[in-house]
Amino acid sequence: MQQQLCGCPRRPTRIDEQNLTMNNLAASGSQDAFEVVSEELQVYSLALKVLASAFYLPPTERFLTTLSAQGLLADWPLAPDDPDTKTGLQLLRTLFDRAQPADLLPAVRADHTALFIGLMRVEAPPWESVYLSQDHLLFDQQTLQVREFYARFGLQIPKLDREPDDHIGYELLFLAHLMEQATQALDAGDVEKAAHLVAAAYEFFAAHPQEWAGFFIERLAQSARTDYYRGLAYLLKGSIKALTPLFDEYLAILAEIRT
Repeated sequence: MQQQLCGCPRRPTRIDEQNLTMNNLAASGSQDAFEVVSEELQVYSLALKVLASAFYLPPTERFLTTLSAQGLLADWPLAPDDPDTKTGLQLLRTLFDRAQPADLLPAVRADHTALFIGLMRVEAPPWESVYLSQDHLLFDQQTLQVREFYARFGLQIPKLDREPDDHIGYELLFLAHLMEQATQALDAGDVEKAAHLVAAAYEFFAAHPQEWAGFFIERLAQSARTDYYRGLAYLLKGSIKALTPLFDEYLAILAEIRT
């Protein structure tokens, strides 16, 4: 039986307040590199889960409260110095400074409905196939390609054939899953397995989120009526830009450790 890809947390998981960087790694020993890669993969997987939850789940007061209160925005780990990331974080911080989550919730819920569910039309479709398929249809070849990639790792979405597998939330969650599995492999001393998982995450990212997330982000930033979803659009944009160099660096480090 396949494991369901349904790990979007009901509220964001707290990201440890530590400044993990790859700086000066060349001067470190292989064990230091090993530990840094493991720790960073874990932290980045948590950040991707936060984004997956924000785009997939309908907003709740609990989610907004946790996002605003637990230091996630103060210590966002994915490209915190990137201009788009900074813009997104500033929008979200200012929003939460101005009003309490309970007061923000009605407008955020209305924005969520307009953007991702639609009354007359969906303003920012969160599915890959809408942007990349020839006829801009759901459940097109991109959906099936994503489904096949999940299946390679024994995963499937809970509502198979009732909702598209290529929702941005599921794709981010899948990347987070592979990163978590790589962390577990490193913690068990299995560098070969960790390298395989990181390479798979990179392959999936390059073939899917990286190919279409920009179109989704543009539609989201243009159509959002609240700074909540505008902020998340910029935060996702900065995070997407950060992943390619991170994957490159981790694969190089793991290859060095293996030799």
